[in-house]
Amino acid sequence: MSVIQNTVDVSSYRDVENNTWKLSEREVLDSEFLGSCIGVAVYDSYSQTGALGHFETIGNEELGYMLEEFLEEAERKMGRSLEVLAGGTMSPNLDPLETDPGIEEGRETAEDVINQYFDSAMYDWHDGFERSRMAVHPEYGIFYQEKV
Repeated sequence: MSVIQNTVDVSSYRDVENNTWKLSEREVLDSEFLGSCIGVAVYDSYSQTGALGHFETIGNEELGYMLEEFLEEAERKMGRSLEVLAGGTMSPNLDPLETDPGIEEGRETAEDVINQYFDSAMYDWHDGFERSRMAVHPEYGIFYQEKV
């Protein structure tokens, strides 16, 4: 059982699917199995409001635009003094014959866009083959687990 499942009630999860994002004051937002995708979590401890986005990297030419839209909405509804974590993606260099530049480009795009909105964002890019998971809890904040 994962650290996320041990900490929060699984029945209260609100799943955030590929290329979508959600904001919530009361529900746990969960993005399970990030794989080659990027998860971006935003949390305001004062209002106990969270936002979570789950974005594909491979073949997603709209990634920068999607991230901007998500972060603008989060900033508009939550303000600017927020905790921000971006993570996920499997290593783009696991097999030199099958590297995908989309993953590395996605990481760079995410960092560039997020840095335009937040000065103190944190990044935790997963360099293994396992999928990762990200959740935002209204009371406890951001959870990130690399091996799901």
